[in-house]
Amino acid sequence: MTESAISEWLAIAQAGQDKPPKKDIERVIAWVNDLVAERHIEALACDLHILNPEKMSIAAMVAVYRTSAILKDEIPLWQDFEKKLRAELSRRNRDDVTLEVGPDALDNERVAMFEAFALTLRSTPPEIDTKIQKVAPLSRRAKVNQAFAEAWLSNLLEKIRLSIPAAEGILFRGDLPSGKEAEASDLIGTYDVIFQDSLAARATDFDQFERQLLQTHATILKARRDKLPGRYRTFRVGVGQYDFVDPNKVRQTLQAGFEILTTITAPFSRAIYLGFLITEVHPFMDGNGRVSRLMMNAELARASLPRIVLPENLWAGYMEGLMDLSLHGDTEELVTILEIALAWSSSVPWGNRKKVLKAIGEAKSTMHDEKETKAWITKYLT
Repeated sequence: MTESAISEWLAIAQAGQDKPPKKDIERVIAWVNDLVAERHIEALACDLHILNPEKMSIAAMVAVYRTSAILKDEIPLWQDFEKKLRAELSRRNRDDVTLEVGPDALDNERVAMFEAFALTLRSTPPEIDTKIQKVAPLSRRAKVNQAFAEAWLSNLLEKIRLSIPAAEGILFRGDLPSGKEAEASDLIGTYDVIFQDSLAARATDFDQFERQLLQTHATILKARRDKLPGRYRTFRVGVGQYDFVDPNKVRQTLQAGFEILTTITAPFSRAIYLGFLITEVHPFMDGNGRVSRLMMNAELARASLPRIVLPENLWAGYMEGLMDLSLHGDTEELVTILEIALAWSSSVPWGNRKKVLKAIGEAKSTMHDEKETKAWITKYLT
């Protein structure tokens, strides 16, 4: 830790802007998270002592507090730092700001949403085409191709733009493109979770489920320290005007959602519900979509059903389906899209790389032509 690095971090943390750039707050989080992960207690104590809350934005105060609080019982003079933060918040008449992530908070509206969705899935289970049979274990070649397609497309959906040749180089030859190290790490982490069957065991209680969830996130985002890999987010996040679950309520709402999951028995219904649960709670700063799809597919794989690989021409419907369910409680679009995706995924000859790439390309080619998309979809509708 150089003197210049410490000075830079302090300058960012103490910028004092009401709404600091997101990248600056993420750098603050990354710095403190590194010290926490490596248990640099003395460095943390020194930095917290130097910090002047009068020069800090509200976002920086919350970021430093929540990211370092995990070691508060070990950091000397922690209470003094906390008192300084609270005094400054009071001076600014910002008693409405909550520093802690509350341990017992619950988003009751989201829980009601999950209960309603589970009821629909139990009473009207989504259909699985009779042509889709429980799959025998894939050959190693087929498993490699399937894991590649799922990992590449899932990351591409989240704007991780790597060409197929580049992605193959990363995964199979260790070629790391300059300037895209984090993207490459995301792809490798996603692929490893799939290929190594990291989620093969079904969680029997929430503690096991939570460990799987956090470990999956840590594996994918391991190169992105500013995204708190393997830890819940500490900030509000949303899409447009729509906010996901308050960070103070993430864990308890996830736990309530998991308990509802245990009331669903059909594997496809469980998979759809679990994918929505994670995206709706949005427990992480980044990677929620990829984690949700991995957890969804784990439910299918445990029941020997095909994993869902989402081709590009279904992305818009998938995102619209999630939003329809979030905003209006309308399940039809999401369920239909996943039924189609399951049918398509089961039809792909995963043992033949050329045919796999051809199937992916054919799906993509229909993206911008509504008539072609409908014709493609009818082949996979039940």
